[in-house]
Amino acid sequence: DPQNRRYLHPFISCTACGPRMTVVRCLPYDRSNTTMDRFALCDQCADEYANPIDRRCHCQTICCPDCGPVLELRDSAGRRQDGDPIATAAEVISAGGIVAIKGIGGFHLACDAGLPRAVIQLRERKGRYAKPLAVMFPDLESLKEYAAVGEAEEALLTSKVRPIVLLSKLPKRELAAAVSPGLDKLGAMLPYSPLHHLLVRLIACPLVMTSGNISAQPIIAGNEEAIEKLGSIADVFLLHNREIVHRTDDSVASIQLGSPRLIRRARGFAPAAIVLPFQAQGTAIGAGGQLKSCFCIIRGNKAVLSQHLGDLFTVEAVDSFKSTLRNYFELFCVKPDVIAHDLHPEYASAAAVQEVVESMTARQDIFANLIRHGRSEHRQLPYSVVGVQHHHAHIAAVMAEHGLRGPVIGVAFDGSGYGLDGTLWGGEFISSTYQDFVRLAHLSAVPLAGGERAIRQTWRIALAYLREGSDDYLIEHFRKRLQGIAGAKALSLVERQLERGLNCPLSSGAGRLFDAAASVLDVCHETHYEGQAAIELETVARKDCTPPEQIASYAFSYGDRQSDEAAKVIRSDELIRALYRDYLQGVPPSLMARKFHKTVSDLIVKTCCQLSQNLAVTDICLSGGVFQNSILLEETVSALQQHGLRVFLPQLASVNDGGLALGQAVIALARSGLIAPQGEGI
Repeated sequence: DPQNRRYLHPFISCTACGPRMTVVRCLPYDRSNTTMDRFALCDQCADEYANPIDRRCHCQTICCPDCGPVLELRDSAGRRQDGDPIATAAEVISAGGIVAIKGIGGFHLACDAGLPRAVIQLRERKGRYAKPLAVMFPDLESLKEYAAVGEAEEALLTSKVRPIVLLSKLPKRELAAAVSPGLDKLGAMLPYSPLHHLLVRLIACPLVMTSGNISAQPIIAGNEEAIEKLGSIADVFLLHNREIVHRTDDSVASIQLGSPRLIRRARGFAPAAIVLPFQAQGTAIGAGGQLKSCFCIIRGNKAVLSQHLGDLFTVEAVDSFKSTLRNYFELFCVKPDVIAHDLHPEYASAAAVQEVVESMTARQDIFANLIRHGRSEHRQLPYSVVGVQHHHAHIAAVMAEHGLRGPVIGVAFDGSGYGLDGTLWGGEFISSTYQDFVRLAHLSAVPLAGGERAIRQTWRIALAYLREGSDDYLIEHFRKRLQGIAGAKALSLVERQLERGLNCPLSSGAGRLFDAAASVLDVCHETHYEGQAAIELETVARKDCTPPEQIASYAFSYGDRQSDEAAKVIRSDELIRALYRDYLQGVPPSLMARKFHKTVSDLIVKTCCQLSQNLAVTDICLSGGVFQNSILLEETVSALQQHGLRVFLPQLASVNDGGLALGQAVIALARSGLIAPQGEGI
């Protein structure tokens, strides 16, 4: 309505919309406790705010052009630019430029997703050479020209959360190839703030809308920080002067088995509580992991997961993690009785949480003593620390979300997690309750030559798998291929490492199995982002048109156990050798990739059925990043259900390491006796 005083106002909101988590400093959620407190209400807004029958009554972010935040445009050096900020930003994007946009929870870097040179330029400037980029479409109709949108996808895209949703590309219209190179999926979202709507109405084309940060660092939230760190990437900055307290990235989800599954739990989901099937008698904090970090606070029957905080490999990322935890301490008045952490001795999340807990509880105690006694003597508030095995936490998170008492059979398939024997686990079948778990079966372990480097150069893992057998022809043939892929010098070094066991940690991770398969099939020999090899292998598999009933899996077997108590070993090296034999015989890559997925599904189902029969347990919990693979997940769940087993998956928490903290906190409460008994297994 052009006659309305808020016409084209980029910060319009009412009690049903607008930012909350990103602007609130402390509870209760009143305007005085938000970053809107610096903007004095004009008379008209004040009347609306106080009127009980107005839809802006007690809307804490209420404002108008006369009394609210304002936009401004700056160049890459931080100099203010004249003219309409939104119109000028739109012109820069239309001309192939890059704009840094301050949104609700932080900055985005935006460019025209249909201009190859613009997308390539953004990748080069940001140093993000392969990882897919999210795209914002002006509306649902334009999105449907590029991707398949079913009823479930549409409901998720248009929900109040407005996450990034993974969709299958359509061939009739294509974006720049560099948006998601080599993949058949597209991460798409719709405008979710007034500023987005105003921008897309002027451009009317899909926009790359990727996180505004430097690689491996947290999303940027402040204006000056953005100009300092993103000045070499963005041509102009579209800024506003509303402060962001809690930096929050976009949530990412996909539709699997007809329901939403979270890949990244952030804006719109955090800090909404997950209701638990028990009443905690104390407060617990789960520290989470190293990748896709997220902490969890449990009090009563509510679990509060933080927003996605990224990977903790830089000082900046760890500082952001600690700052967010401090904010949650203030926001929720946390006084922990127990804190839980992963067993890995080098995970930064464990030390970060303990440091924050110690400092915050000391502050709380000093304040309490000042009130009670008028003095500042320090008494440390008591809390215990519990180490939790990585894959046990994965399964416990699923149990808690679905109200399962246990025991359950848990299948935790991911890249790696620190095992009780000091090796890297990740292809695990366990019997789990909240207090404890038993390792029942696992994929066979292979040495990772060079440790983390092997994860980036998947040919190292493929070579290690092939060397586990005695087929010299396969090994020699693969070595000849590697001469051109890796070079003679690197190959020789890796072979010496494998022979001598130097810097070759053992891994049974299912993610590493997918890495090896991608390499032997010539799909991916070197990765630039986590999970790249598996994602590209899944893309190849989806190209196969063979009817599912005609796809035969490769043979696999179980290794010998040293004792009846030892976990059953699944000989996954046999699968890689069978795969390579097919490769040498010229079998189409898509069919081989499809058979590989079928085999992994079959070995999960066969093993679960055997364990179910032995243990008389029919509840199966699946978790871990490998189950983000739609082909694997759908085939596995369908087959397990056909065998009469009940299957449970994460839904409110992320299936990857973003859900670890929930499981850690639940386990810590159970082991500390802080869960009221409700039956066997708790």
